[in-house]
Amino acid sequence: MPKLKRHIPKLCKHHKGHAFVKINGRTIWLGKYGSDEADEAYHRTISEWLANGRTLPDEPEEIQPHLITVEEVATAYGRWAQERYSKSEWDTIRSAVRVMVRRYGSMPASAFGPNALRAVRASMITGDPEEVRFEKNDQGEVREFSSPRRPWSRKHVNKQVSRIRTVFRWAASHEMLSDAVHRRLETVESLKAGQVGVKERDRIMPVPNVHIRQVRRRVSRQVRALIDLQLLTGARAGELVGIRPVDFDQSEEVWTYRPLEHKTAHHDKERTIYFGPRAQRIVNLFIRVDRNINSPIFSPREANAEAKAVGARGQRRKDQRANINKSTRSIGDQYTTDSYRRAIHRACRAMGISVWGPHRLRHNAATNLRRQFGIEITRIILGHATVGMTAIYAEKPDSRIRKAIAAFG
Repeated sequence: MPKLKRHIPKLCKHHKGHAFVKINGRTIWLGKYGSDEADEAYHRTISEWLANGRTLPDEPEEIQPHLITVEEVATAYGRWAQERYSKSEWDTIRSAVRVMVRRYGSMPASAFGPNALRAVRASMITGDPEEVRFEKNDQGEVREFSSPRRPWSRKHVNKQVSRIRTVFRWAASHEMLSDAVHRRLETVESLKAGQVGVKERDRIMPVPNVHIRQVRRRVSRQVRALIDLQLLTGARAGELVGIRPVDFDQSEEVWTYRPLEHKTAHHDKERTIYFGPRAQRIVNLFIRVDRNINSPIFSPREANAEAKAVGARGQRRKDQRANINKSTRSIGDQYTTDSYRRAIHRACRAMGISVWGPHRLRHNAATNLRRQFGIEITRIILGHATVGMTAIYAEKPDSRIRKAIAAFG
């Protein structure tokens, strides 16, 4: 009678580069073929199989973490992050994830290592000369178009790389990946100042007062009110565009407003915005008796109607027909940070001045507050956790320094 062969199952290589072994009709996935991790897993599996009498535990095959792709990890994280972070923060996270998925979306997430992260970072530094996207028109036809992505600055690249690490740390905490993947990504060093080929962003400075006055003359009274309120309260644009009459606490001389959604809400921090007498007068101009207390007080639809009324008195006949709409889009009842920013940008271009955005108005308010009341009061009004963050927004009082040097040296 011939002797039965009692061979040891061999380590095999999948065509996608995964290592596996077949035992008792089951496929055991071990990791990337040729890696120390795969060799260790193979020898451990064989040892356990032999110790158990050449049998495996009768358990259903589970989904192995190394089969999960980078795109699947990013999609799962996106579903979780959208419910946790504000829209602006999620948009920033998504822009980093998009760069990674575009290059390594089909790669097993367990194989995404430091070199892959450096390659993603290099793309952030250089920008994409052409990013192809697809869009459907009203007739359902798919149209291909491309849009270049500009190079990102060094500090922004470092923050985006940190966000990518956060994606893999989240995946490890939800047992989608081994924690070793995240630990390997932590070894990638941050970009240092002065590195060749890396863009440095100019320091954000307050908007010149003359430019603010020029823009105020060009925009609607709703946008003009938002500009003035940012200068008087130091609030972010996103904290003001959707404010409603019901949101104000008018029980004291200084009104307060506590937005439910703000930049640090996911850190369980409360934000309070203060409205003094001048800010209150601006708000009262838009709180009418017939306005619903739950509707935003700054409405682009009202701004458009007022602009049309002014134009109709001077340029249109009474019997002239209305223009046919060229788009199905309609003007909303509330400004967004994007529509507010675009209104300012259009006014800047029309006036022939350098383009600036609403966020820089916060620097104006911080500088004026620090000059009059000191950095600690400024920190509280701006809603910063530390004085160091406030120092970024508020310019130092140069006049005091000059006086000190004139007396000392």
